[in-house]
Amino acid sequence: EYAYGNPFEGDRDRPWESFDFLLQLNFSDKSLIGRGQAKGLLYAGLVGEFLLEHLARIPVETEYASEFRYRNPIIKDRTVVIAISQSGTTTDTNRTVDLVRGRGARVVAIVNRRDSDLTFKVDGVLYTSSGRDIEMSVASTKAFYSQIVAGALLSLCIAGLRGRLDD
Repeated sequence: EYAYGNPFEGDRDRPWESFDFLLQLNFSDKSLIGRGQAKGLLYAGLVGEFLLEHLARIPVETEYASEFRYRNPIIKDRTVVIAISQSGTTTDTNRTVDLVRGRGARVVAIVNRRDSDLTFKVDGVLYTSSGRDIEMSVASTKAFYSQIVAGALLSLCIAGLRGRLDD
């Protein structure tokens, strides 16, 4: 029994509504965390990288979305990309998601703004709900910490699915 509902049932009132799709993923030997331009997203991505590697034992690379698409990255059909965005409308992040999806990657978004461009392009969304949905291009402490918490929840969920957590 879950205190706030079963996160794998896809309850639309919960920020973890799309975790059920993780059950279908077969992670390869690498996962990528893409992020927008803000430095806060860089640090949130690096914390997520540490947590995924430490808890789920999946090698991870964290990159700027703006630079990622210009270096001809190697994307396998089992690569999982985690796109981190405050607004979900950043051109670089959206173009990078288009690129990796075109090469067969699965994409999970950590985003604040519901119904943003990014949310319609990905396999699963983890909403941070860290402020008004109309806020765009706003660097804030609440957005930063909510992205870290979302990355931690996602890392714990993936580690649990991979049987890496002790009771």
